[in-house]
Amino acid sequence: MVYEVKMKSKRIRLIALIMLQGLLLMGCATPMGMTASNTPLQGRRIVQNYGKVEAHTTSWILYFPFIIPITEPDIDGSISETLAEKKADALINVHWYEKQYYFGLFGFNRTIIHGAAVKLAN
Repeated sequence: MVYEVKMKSKRIRLIALIMLQGLLLMGCATPMGMTASNTPLQGRRIVQNYGKVEAHTTSWILYFPFIIPITEPDIDGSISETLAEKKADALINVHWYEKQYYFGLFGFNRTIIHGAAVKLAN
């Protein structure tokens, strides 16, 4: 009988620990915006569509005693790298969102950019 009580107690502690860890490792996604293109397209013509691409950048944050950003996101740099990989000139149908992840006293934000990479005529 004592053995059963100890096993139930251990099981309850394990479940509580798993639930606490789940609370500490929470995250959420926040839509940030959308636009037709990352560059002006007026007077320019799309000659080739390379398809959907994704760029992302990460910034770290400390949450004690208040929110302190440790690094800044490099959105322009990540878009430029993605365009260079595809040898494209612009992104069209662009939308981006941010995912936040919390790990107790610190966390990080990941900004994710989706769009279609295109080549423009001169």
